[in-house]
Amino acid sequence: MANVNITPNMQLTVPITGLAPGPEWANDYNNCMNLIDSHNHSPGFGTPISSSGININSDLSWNNSNNAINLRSIRFTAQGSPLSLGADLGCLYESGVDLYYNDGNGNQIRITQSGSVSGSAGTITGLPSGTASAAYQSGSGTFQFLQATSTAANIDVGSIVVRYPGSYPSPSGNYILLEAPSSLSSQYTLTLPLPTANTSFVTMTSGGQMFSSLYPDNVTIGASGNALEVLPGGISSTQLASSAVTTAKIANSAVTYAKTGSANFVQSSSSSNLQDTPTSFTTILSTSSIITNGNPVLISIVSDENGTNDGFLGWDFGNGVGSEYGELRLLRNASTVGIYRFGNPTGLGEDLAPTAIPLGISWIDSAPATSITYHLQWKVSVSGGFVFLYYAKLIAYELR
Repeated sequence: MANVNITPNMQLTVPITGLAPGPEWANDYNNCMNLIDSHNHSPGFGTPISSSGININSDLSWNNSNNAINLRSIRFTAQGSPLSLGADLGCLYESGVDLYYNDGNGNQIRITQSGSVSGSAGTITGLPSGTASAAYQSGSGTFQFLQATSTAANIDVGSIVVRYPGSYPSPSGNYILLEAPSSLSSQYTLTLPLPTANTSFVTMTSGGQMFSSLYPDNVTIGASGNALEVLPGGISSTQLASSAVTTAKIANSAVTYAKTGSANFVQSSSSSNLQDTPTSFTTILSTSSIITNGNPVLISIVSDENGTNDGFLGWDFGNGVGSEYGELRLLRNASTVGIYRFGNPTGLGEDLAPTAIPLGISWIDSAPATSITYHLQWKVSVSGGFVFLYYAKLIAYELR
């Protein structure tokens, strides 16, 4: 066979010109032509066709029963929008930067989004950020919204209808509607408080911060089960702001006498059968101390309650026609409230002696709010003048 060459790809026996004899040369040539005619570029039947030698210019069929195997990857040409032609069924492609699949019914199913796999069944797709997701958790019956993996997302919604998650009692379908006021001057954050160990009041600042730090003190406010109640001690002054309850908030005739408490009232002991000839002021009656609230105080000389002897004020200055009189002076602590004169202070007419008048002499004192003791003093203008006060006492009553 020194007069032929063997080709490397199809093992053709090619005769060497000038060496191969005529009949043999013709036979080798004919064999080579037959092999060339039947070659299919499979191993031993021609050189494999390179990618540069292929120009696929129409759809390429794989005979419906064959697979593309041993591929390293498939690279798509990005489409401007998801495919939607009638023949675009059962196809995988890229639209924009994401992978899509059109099913046999022409549904355009997005497979990737924003650098990750798009949501599967039971999730909300089309979310614009990274690993954000919204999915239904069948075990707990909960929709979960995430802005990133394991990080809860905010939700901006209108009104929210809240229903009981289990079987509804009759009537069914009831719900709670949560909604913002129809008009807001500005947005604010409503922050819920942490639970406390005790039943407490919930308060809120102007900024929407809620607190539950006001507990029952068990003196004025107490807890009964899950409820709060006002105890008999009432609400203390520290629990109501100054001037919190105004007259306009109290109904007419709503405050009964029993609700006003005991009267602010004091008195002295009885004068019994008191007689004297004082030429300077001498204290004869003193009340116990009264702590006033700044209201006017009525002070009077009244009969005591002995039930036998009449109370009266009397005097005897002789039968002269001069200015002969006695004086009663009322003191608030050490300050003079007023003076009452009796007898013949002007010196006109006769001064009949002895003389007596019934009790009931009174003063009104515009007293300050303080602790006060009232004192009754007397004196006569002439030496030897005689005065007496029988079965009387001094009372002080703060008006309301």
